[in-house]
Amino acid sequence: QSASYMRNNARNWMLWWVKQTGIDGFRWDAVKHFGADVVQDLSYNVKYLNGWANTGEAMLNIGEWVGGGSQLDGWVDAVATSNGGSDTLAGTFDFGLRGALYGMATGNGFYNMASIPGSQQNRRVTYYAGSSSYVHRTAPFINLHDTFRPQLDANGNYTGWNTGQQLAPNLDPFNPRMVTAYAVMFAMDGNPVVFFEDLFNIGNTGKRWTHRPADTTDLPVRNPLANIIWCHQNLSFTQGGYRVPSAEATAELWDAGFTNKNTGQQADIILIERMGQAVVGANDNGVAWKGCSYNSNFAPGTILKDYSGANSGTITVPANSRITIWVPPVDTANGLYGYCIWGPTGNTGSYI
Repeated sequence: QSASYMRNNARNWMLWWVKQTGIDGFRWDAVKHFGADVVQDLSYNVKYLNGWANTGEAMLNIGEWVGGGSQLDGWVDAVATSNGGSDTLAGTFDFGLRGALYGMATGNGFYNMASIPGSQQNRRVTYYAGSSSYVHRTAPFINLHDTFRPQLDANGNYTGWNTGQQLAPNLDPFNPRMVTAYAVMFAMDGNPVVFFEDLFNIGNTGKRWTHRPADTTDLPVRNPLANIIWCHQNLSFTQGGYRVPSAEATAELWDAGFTNKNTGQQADIILIERMGQAVVGANDNGVAWKGCSYNSNFAPGTILKDYSGANSGTITVPANSRITIWVPPVDTANGLYGYCIWGPTGNTGSYI
């Protein structure tokens, strides 16, 4: 066979496969074990050189590179520039961010929330001038099949964890701060990945092997996480620019009752605004509400509500656009999961 036999046939097969199935995205396994030029070649062809079946600029294309942020960014750049290219064709699973979210969820309320944004990889979003569009490339996650290896009893309930088989420590879905971690993750740039056993409880129902998929009694949904997914879709997080107002110099951070204003409170609270779309607050404290006053990007007169249900009432954005967001603690006994999601009123959309 010729030197290019395998690559040529892989390329032809992918072009054919997209035309036959309409598939519009790819997940590449263990990409550090073969050349970035291969990913560039095959990705570019299905994206732009497949005629009527082109997947186009927004094609979802994720490589599994297990490593730190600089390594992830390096691979993304290598794919973009291989074979003389320039298009950022692929993103990665953000293992660095995952490590920070895991640390927060297992930190029992003592994690420095302000440190989380700095754990993200840098190559997260690509701007295409021709269509004036931003395409999210990175894939933030909490659990994956490589990090989640439970030990099971005869009914499929969790009895422990096969830690020796896990790529990184799993985050137990019954951890009360798991939902808080998901709220932060969904507020950030990227294509958020939701692990099946985080959204659906098959860990202690005794019905892992026998549940009926359409029956919510057999397959219970973790409603707070479902709420975050709904908000991400219906408040269109990714259409708004990304900022962390709780870290800005003009922000004022509060304990309950507007006491103890102190920028040091950043250790307990993080606010992420998707500009003009939503503001997401997260608080890892197990007892106390935390607040943040800041200059928002919402237009004066906009009426905001908390779609998580943690806060009642609404906020009317004043002329100076400065608002105060109160974030509940992680108090699951009272239906509080350490997050809130404020957005313009009137959104009654269903799941997309």
